[in-house]
Amino acid sequence: MDNRALASGIAVITLVVAFWLWSAPVTQAQAISQSHPEQVKGTRVSMTKPVGFTEAGNFSGFLDRVTGASIMVMEIPGPFQSVTAGYTAPLMKAKGMNLISRTDTKVGSYPGIFVEATQKVYGDTYHKWALSFGDKSMTVMVTANCPESKWASLSGPLKASIATARLETQTKPRDLRADLTYALPDSAELKLAERMQNTLLFTVEGKFGTEAAKKGALFVVGQSVSEAPVNDPAEYSRQRLRKTEQVKDVKIESDEAVTVSGLPGREIVAIALDSKLGTPMFLYQTMLFGDRTYYILQGHVDLTQRQTFEPVFKKMTQTFQQK
Repeated sequence: MDNRALASGIAVITLVVAFWLWSAPVTQAQAISQSHPEQVKGTRVSMTKPVGFTEAGNFSGFLDRVTGASIMVMEIPGPFQSVTAGYTAPLMKAKGMNLISRTDTKVGSYPGIFVEATQKVYGDTYHKWALSFGDKSMTVMVTANCPESKWASLSGPLKASIATARLETQTKPRDLRADLTYALPDSAELKLAERMQNTLLFTVEGKFGTEAAKKGALFVVGQSVSEAPVNDPAEYSRQRLRKTEQVKDVKIESDEAVTVSGLPGREIVAIALDSKLGTPMFLYQTMLFGDRTYYILQGHVDLTQRQTFEPVFKKMTQTFQQK
């Protein structure tokens, strides 16, 4: 799977996960906290959060539990131009989103894009601001999400807040495993390559790029960003697998109950087609369900390498630990 295509898909995934016209005139001083900018956990990004927002527990960003509004910050190991290519009305509409505005901007020395959009989620409308900026090697995405009923009062503060986002390039390298609610060690075959939000990505060489992608397998583990309960874990797991980006024609071979780290879950083995290349793929997925949260572990590899990596994916899943 080409990681440039994957990065483009990640941009769309972020928009879908993060969605949770007018606003009263506000100044930036009114909109955001008087405190100094703070570094967002799990990232190299610093920003000033709005008044009433606190650090989120399940993702890198901030949350207002009273209104349900949130700000999510993600560093993506993909070129800015490729990742933001999906910010067009037709492509966003195909994902159930309505693009209201798109404006080019600058964030420090980086080119950026400011987007306003809406989406209906389970019958409710959510509004968002999204600021993306980066270069040829990486993209930062800061997404503010707000229920429609609170948009009039929070649109201005949310926009002003995410406009303060900056990439702190002088800070020490990120500890990719810091501040997570779970642990997953490297295996002999797969090494930690990158982190996006609360999701870890493992590859054969421990690198996330086109050349590494040609080496084969990708294993991903992450935690849900919402706290909504899952009423039917088996059906939800099947739906989640079928919605995997860059694959189509998913055919499930087995679907079994499992327990990992004391958490009940579902393990699914399937085959599919790469939606871009049309080549057969092997898919492995385990979803583990906790109290108002879940974890997802997915392995992707060309079908010709199934015999090698199916046991690797299964063994790696068994090393997962909830903290």
